[in-house]
Amino acid sequence: MASTQKIYLAGPDVFYEQVLEIAARKKQIIHDLSNGKMIGYHPFDKEIIDADSPIEKGRIISRENRKMMDECDIILANITPFRGANVDDGTAFEIGYMAAQGKPACAYSNAGRALYGENVEDWVAITKGASISSPDDNGYIRDHNGASIEQFGFPCNLMIGEMIEGRFAVTNTQKPATDLTAFEEVVGTICSCLH
Repeated sequence: MASTQKIYLAGPDVFYEQVLEIAARKKQIIHDLSNGKMIGYHPFDKEIIDADSPIEKGRIISRENRKMMDECDIILANITPFRGANVDDGTAFEIGYMAAQGKPACAYSNAGRALYGENVEDWVAITKGASISSPDDNGYIRDHNGASIEQFGFPCNLMIGEMIEGRFAVTNTQKPATDLTAFEEVVGTICSCLH
């Protein structure tokens, strides 16, 4: 293990107006809790200005983020459901990218729910005005379209859930974009592994 651990900070925070403030707070929490033994790296650390088109800018951002992940030791992802019942798809990719390199994946959610099925149930109720079915004859719980809902005990899809198992925290907050309570808890867990 390197003397200073580099932590890649993933999540839909990049879409919020307070992105730079949130990133700075996260980096400070990491520094303080680790006594300087860990450093946070955020996608906005690399400023992308020049590009010939929006798609070229997107390509540059993607490449730069992958380079940053290649240099980091751990990913700490915000998997608060974003634009739906599940983790932001870019964040899911980043977790998979790091896991494929054998790097630990840690995560937190501000959704207040620890199980994926509960997030789906909330999302269906809010957006569709429908409720989730009781288990059918085969034991499946289904959404308003009749599609089965995973019940594996993870906070998100099983492919991501297994990667973060044992390194996850959840909080219930009225400020899901800016509350860092669960983030701080996961950083504390990572720090305890360094000692």
